[in-house]
Amino acid sequence: GDIILGYLQSIEGAGRGQTYINVIGTGDGIQVIGTSPANNSDRAGKLSGFTIQPYAGSTTTTNGLHIQNTTGSGVDDVLATGFVGALASNKGIGIWLDNTVSGAATERLTMLRTSVENCTTGILFDVNGGTTSHDYNRLLDVRASANGAQVAYLARNGAVLYHCVLFLQSNGTPTASFELTGSGTTVDSSLLAFQFEGGSGYGLV
Repeated sequence: GDIILGYLQSIEGAGRGQTYINVIGTGDGIQVIGTSPANNSDRAGKLSGFTIQPYAGSTTTTNGLHIQNTTGSGVDDVLATGFVGALASNKGIGIWLDNTVSGAATERLTMLRTSVENCTTGILFDVNGGTTSHDYNRLLDVRASANGAQVAYLARNGAVLYHCVLFLQSNGTPTASFELTGSGTTVDSSLLAFQFEGGSGYGLV
């Protein structure tokens, strides 16, 4: 890693499959970092138009996108693929939505034309020292391909998805297509639409 973006900064490529970001070494490929509610009043920047993947030798030591403590981020036409590290070491995450600062939250994110493929965890809603709120996020066109011990979509550590709109697709036979784990983790007062294609028995956990 890492490309580190501050609040309101963006990366816009020519399109996934056209622009490639190769992540080398350890850590996150791209971090988007907000710091406090005072910085999060309207919107964050946009990530669009690229494929992000680990470089040879870095498949188990890296993540794709790590969006932290921001309001109003946009992710469009992005593919995160091939991150297969251990989740216990906070690796192998395609797209990581994370609250890490007290009083700040990752909210009002809009995600379109976005895919995660062959990642230990495709999309992760997480709390690591910040508020539990992942409110008003809109994942409107999102697809995951996962198999074996992988999880397509995971919320953990007390993450609360409130007033969200989640249209989630998953293809394959993963451990779980959508998993909630940890005390207080919940989806509340939200619109959810699931389309899971694969072997029988692989759905919600």
